[in-house]
Amino acid sequence: MASELVVERARNPDRAIYLWADLRQVERLVTQALHPRFELLWDGLHDAFEHARVNVEWQLRGETFHRIGQVVLTRRVEPHRHPEHRLPHNHQLRSIRPTTCKADKVDRLDSHSDGGRAVPIPILSLFTGAGFLDIGFHEAGFRAVWHNEIDPWFIEAFQSGMGRLLSDSVENTIQNSSSIVGVSASQMLDEAFGGDVPRLFGMIGGPPCPDFSVAGKNRGGDGDVGVLSLIYVERILSVKPTFFLFENVPGLIRNRKHRVFLWGLQDMLDRDYAVETRVINALDHGVPQDRERLFMIGFRRDAAVIGDFPWPFDERYDRAKSRFGWPTTNPFGANPTKPEGIPDELMVGPLICDPEVANLPNGREGFQPYSDKFGAIAEGDVSRKSFKRLHRWRYSPAAAYGNNEVHLHPTQPRRLTVREAMRIQCVPDGYVLPTDMPLSYKFKTIGNGVPVSLARAVARSIVDVIEVERLHKPRPRRCERVANTERESEPQPVAKP
Repeated sequence: MASELVVERARNPDRAIYLWADLRQVERLVTQALHPRFELLWDGLHDAFEHARVNVEWQLRGETFHRIGQVVLTRRVEPHRHPEHRLPHNHQLRSIRPTTCKADKVDRLDSHSDGGRAVPIPILSLFTGAGFLDIGFHEAGFRAVWHNEIDPWFIEAFQSGMGRLLSDSVENTIQNSSSIVGVSASQMLDEAFGGDVPRLFGMIGGPPCPDFSVAGKNRGGDGDVGVLSLIYVERILSVKPTFFLFENVPGLIRNRKHRVFLWGLQDMLDRDYAVETRVINALDHGVPQDRERLFMIGFRRDAAVIGDFPWPFDERYDRAKSRFGWPTTNPFGANPTKPEGIPDELMVGPLICDPEVANLPNGREGFQPYSDKFGAIAEGDVSRKSFKRLHRWRYSPAAAYGNNEVHLHPTQPRRLTVREAMRIQCVPDGYVLPTDMPLSYKFKTIGNGVPVSLARAVARSIVDVIEVERLHKPRPRRCERVANTERESEPQPVAKP
């Protein structure tokens, strides 16, 4: 995140208004405001400030007073990087200089070692599901030493897939199959570490999301599964891992009701953890899928001084959805020309149009019912709620196979197979689902997971923070409270993009 914010008065842009506040909380509140589809940018921050109880000092025409007001915040952005985030030309912006505070002494997070030999960093995995998040963390250098999953079919899927993929009997086994509601922090630590809790370990998990999903029932934190997000945060606070990852759907921050719930969770964590939240599109990280996920990551405050979290960024795929010239639709059965300049890994064709895919495990498993629509829908037509035909030279819509969501093969008159769906989720071919698992559960399992490549990218960013050489150099720490200090100099107008 930028260390400098800009602020404007929503209805009086010609007045110079300067805001002093807990910049960490303010940045957390507006992290998603930069998303072009997120409406919070131009409205609603009055309620955000009121909920977070952030003290705001206004200076308006030389008069200083404290007030919660109708304010709009955004961050300075590089115009060549994010042109869609440019602000209207008729808005005057003033830069905000944060009050300075000295960085505390750095307590290094040295790599986990055994006699000088680096070993994988241990993590606890909650709401493990089929383990796609775990695979990404494994590939980034972590080792899940404890898993919790309650659904019997998800457990069977995990132990089948991970059993073939990984030889480590700890990493490919569900250690606890009870509801997390009844699993205490001491039980988790005892089962994971046997009383010898390491100084450095993490906790990862994606609590069930139907109560926050657009396609769900919108019960939020009051729902039967929505409340599990609160319980997950409570377990984080009682287990006290060095770092944690909380993954969910973007509806948790885009829906007004759910935002309030999310802010409540962040408020609980803020005292002990430096927390940052971001919605990330898997397409921007080499996944052939337009799928957004919300990630909340925190590092324990007494473990390290954390400045800006180094969120994953890959220049090859940055802003892929708007940056490349994607094909639209072609008649089914045609042979469209492959466009130039688009990375192969962002297109589904190289993954699922190879005839050899059918010979892989789970490669011939798919629903067989036939519909006239299978041969009538154009290649690339994903405008329907269901019966979306993928385009071989384009990314897939979010792989949410359920609620009558049917994705059709680009070149064949049928639905996708299990292996094809897993490939779109970047699951290694060595991961195999059990043959006796119902097809509906196989697709549900696949659709519920985090794309492996996205999980790996986020996990590598966590490794970047843990590395000794990064933490040798103290970073600026965000101020924790409002400081009524005199400005070093009058803020200068921010140049318009």
